[in-house]
Amino acid sequence: MCRNYTREQEEIIAKMKRQLNEAEVKIQQQAREFEAYKNQLHTKPEVHLQAEVHKLTLEKVCCIQLHIACTACG
Repeated sequence: MCRNYTREQEEIIAKMKRQLNEAEVKIQQQAREFEAYKNQLHTKPEVHLQAEVHKLTLEKVCCIQLHIACTACG
């Protein structure tokens, strides 16, 4: 019984180590992609402008939703 328990625990530990390794690889990849994106913002003005357009659109949508919510309350 103890051997089965130990083996199960070792399998769980091995699985968790694999998952941790996969997560670390994914984080490193995302960090590289984000760094590349930041570099694009500095080197390509059209990327910066597109980011600003997205930000302004999001702000507009938020303001409209807030206005609707305030109108509904009052």
